[in-house]
Amino acid sequence: MTRRDRDDEKRHEVDTRKGAWQAVAGLAGLRLNKHPKYCADIWRQTLYAHTSSTQVLHSIVSLTHQPQEMMASSSSAQETGRWSLAGATALVTGGSKGIGRAIVEELASFGATVHTCARNEATLNSCLEEWSAKKLSITSSVCDVSARADREALAGRVTAMFDGKLDILVNNVGFLFLKPAVNVTPEELSRVMAGNLESCFHLSQLMHPLLKTSGKGNVVNISGISTVTGFPSLPICAFCAAKGAMNQIKLPRA
Repeated sequence: MTRRDRDDEKRHEVDTRKGAWQAVAGLAGLRLNKHPKYCADIWRQTLYAHTSSTQVLHSIVSLTHQPQEMMASSSSAQETGRWSLAGATALVTGGSKGIGRAIVEELASFGATVHTCARNEATLNSCLEEWSAKKLSITSSVCDVSARADREALAGRVTAMFDGKLDILVNNVGFLFLKPAVNVTPEELSRVMAGNLESCFHLSQLMHPLLKTSGKGNVVNISGISTVTGFPSLPICAFCAAKGAMNQIKLPRA
């Protein structure tokens, strides 16, 4: 591997960690301006991590399901160490790789029971072998979240598996393709909207009864900087539009 390849790999690794950090911060409802020093420490760890371990995410993930009485103290996480997610249930879409996989593993490492889904069964099975070896409580199923029938089937499985209660929903799946906006076909536009926006909206609807039953449900939608910058140098206009819409649906839904 050349030095350039190693640098590219390292940059990708940092991007993945940064994305997972942002995701779990959202789960915690964390207000960065109220935790400036703590978040600065996590940010620094995330940006300069150089190993394949996801351990740099532990501190921030620990905020995702802490007891209400502990939410008031911004320093308690540092003083107490890792929180326990024992008894918590979570659904993470697209958890077989990238940011989704990092979130799945972190939640499970804190004791949560996690179900994840992806389109590739072979990849999921490979992940399950690794997770089983680590004694993590993770199950999976094949699901194309861009398909309404698949989403409804997933909801049925999760409802039965978790006895009608869900504590954490992570809409992580992201689908994109590289193509100039003027060349995007109606079918391609529908596909990218279904995979990003529609899946997020519909799964949140389907999981709402389970999250409500929990009494402390958390929802996080994985968006991205592309919703702000648009990445004019990359032909991903449809993706940016879909993720930008995701940012808006969270406001009235909340």
